[in-house]
Amino acid sequence: MEKNAAATPTSASIERDDDWKELMGTDIMMKVVGTHNPSDVGKKSGKIEPQEAVLIKFEGRVAADKTVMNGPLFQEVEGWLIVVGDSDVLPSLEMGIRFMEVGQTALIWSHSKFALGQGTRTFIDKNAITAPNSRGVVPPQSNVMYRVTVTQKVMDTSRLNPYFTIQKALTKKKIANDIFQNEFCHLPDTSEEVDSSHAMKRAIRLYTNSASLMENLLQGTYFQNVEEDHPQRNECRTILIDSLNNITAVYLRQKEYHEAKLSAVQVLTVDPNNIKALLRAAKSSLLDPASDFEEASAATKAAESAIANCNKNKSLNEKELKLLRRELKTKQLDYKEKNKEMFGNKIPVLEKNVDSTTAISMPDILTPGENEDTDASFWKNQIMYGMLPQIVFPLLIFFIYRYFYNNTDQTDPKT
Repeated sequence: MEKNAAATPTSASIERDDDWKELMGTDIMMKVVGTHNPSDVGKKSGKIEPQEAVLIKFEGRVAADKTVMNGPLFQEVEGWLIVVGDSDVLPSLEMGIRFMEVGQTALIWSHSKFALGQGTRTFIDKNAITAPNSRGVVPPQSNVMYRVTVTQKVMDTSRLNPYFTIQKALTKKKIANDIFQNEFCHLPDTSEEVDSSHAMKRAIRLYTNSASLMENLLQGTYFQNVEEDHPQRNECRTILIDSLNNITAVYLRQKEYHEAKLSAVQVLTVDPNNIKALLRAAKSSLLDPASDFEEASAATKAAESAIANCNKNKSLNEKELKLLRRELKTKQLDYKEKNKEMFGNKIPVLEKNVDSTTAISMPDILTPGENEDTDASFWKNQIMYGMLPQIVFPLLIFFIYRYFYNNTDQTDPKT
């Protein structure tokens, strides 16, 4: 092909003199560098079509241009089950896979806008000398080079058994975990700084899709004909709960506390005794500016009750609960001060020491074994002095109160 022909492409893939193919102009380019099964190349069975599933392995490096082969390593993956067209991986990687064949190894070079963009990733230290949180990161707007191998196609057997669907969901969760662990950065102050918001949205989408696959599978006909404790049913339920819990974790990391609170409630509708979800619901309630003291207090007490009745990871859970109690105490003091400012002379003046007990004092934070009649006294005093706002508590309060009062006698909740 003549060199000037490259300026007027007539197909989606143009072969160049140096064996590089333009997949999207010069922004995404691919070059096949090896084939494991040469006899299969060119056959229909080896070509990869949209919505087909393949197993891949790859590594990603920073590469200013396609001549850089050994740039800093930032990603190394093996055994991901990718469905072409599901957009589970970055656009440049998925497009390259679409133009490969089973058994081939190819280099895929991409402009930053089809890779990490304004985002980043932690570099990989193969010598394990540096702690993960001390490693360098890929600069924003970095061009990249992937070395990808398509190891095999995977047949969709979802009509026969749930194995294929479970593997799809597991991979989506695995990719989301990889994003959460390696592509997060603090919220930027300026538009020129690293911004991981797009990556976190990808993680939430992948966790959501993983949870949806498992929810649909659990509600389908297959599990209606198997025993309740069937291993695959348990695996589906675990993936569902983990994916939903991880959505809450992403929102918390992004400081989207209201969304975190709602996603925690979603976990609790599936598993009312899930301690991780109860702790995260309490934390998001404490940090959400729209939440009031009663909501945060109820969420914290629900988590407290569940931890008291469960021995699994008790020490770790109690450590986190201790931090939540401190936050709750701070919120309680703020709540008292706001009430003093709002109602002024409509209520008796509170003592300067906010920890002292008066006839109209706010309820103290309860610990296991303390008298919980304080709540009743609080509501009586609030109504008496006309302080009770006429509001409808959000779904979180209703759910957590129902959990707290219905489960106080439970001694061995599920984990």
